[in-house]
Amino acid sequence: MRTEEAIPVEVERQAVQNVAKESGTAMARPQLSLLGGFQLGGETARTPALGRKARALLAYLALQSGHAQSREQLAGLLWGGSDDTHARVNLRQTLMEIRKALRVAGAPVLKTIGENMLLDLSGVDFDVSRFEKLSNESSPHQLEQAVSLYR
Repeated sequence: MRTEEAIPVEVERQAVQNVAKESGTAMARPQLSLLGGFQLGGETARTPALGRKARALLAYLALQSGHAQSREQLAGLLWGGSDDTHARVNLRQTLMEIRKALRVAGAPVLKTIGENMLLDLSGVDFDVSRFEKLSNESSPHQLEQAVSLYR
């Protein structure tokens, strides 16, 4: 019996893109939502569910978007009670889990720069960024849109 896990992520993503091209529909931008609950979505409905620590790490990196974070700091945030070796192993596994989910969502935005991690959300629809932009506007319509982001 073949499981969904057996299909390579890139093959699945390419198939979804081909179907969209053939049907003439545009690909949706990948989405990351933190307001009102964590949600990651994009090109496919089969984005893998992330564990609690992976969601926390992705949310932290998203809120620090554009600013590199050291692996040591990230490991300390989530596994501060563990020894360095176990914290690093857990961080590596969690980053792999996040990368897979981001690839499936069509948002390969997690970058490694030496010992630092950087999340680039420039091509992602991120609700916190939209909220910040809308809440800085003065029109009632834009402020209503900002409020509506809190589901």
